[in-house]
Amino acid sequence: MEGTYAKLVYRARPASKRPKMTLENRAKIFAPFAALRGFDISILTAGKERVLVPRVTLCEQALEEMERTVERLRPGDAVRVTRFRPEKRAQGEELGSYETGKRIFLGIDREARLLLTANGAVPLDDVRELAAWEEAPAD
Repeated sequence: MEGTYAKLVYRARPASKRPKMTLENRAKIFAPFAALRGFDISILTAGKERVLVPRVTLCEQALEEMERTVERLRPGDAVRVTRFRPEKRAQGEELGSYETGKRIFLGIDREARLLLTANGAVPLDDVRELAAWEEAPAD
């Protein structure tokens, strides 16, 4: 090796004046960088905000009230439907959440036990509350 750096190639490495870094501190250098602070925490806690509840079975009186409501409804009426959305099964019972929304009533399929709406069919077993939109209290 000739040239400017020929003298440096075979020299011993100079000793550092700084203390040697511990392996633990060296590992921190290569730890993943969190560009969005708190994002990982919000993802982990997002599922905990939504509480899963068991399906509620309606009593005879509530079923009769729902039947009377269905008899008063005509196709095209706006209805407020509170329905159960199953998400998982634990210890033999379904867990999920209840959601309420406005739908356009088309009819009832009693044989298939479905509430027919413009947004799609809803199983009657999933319906917790059914009311004409005018009768329903505001959210």
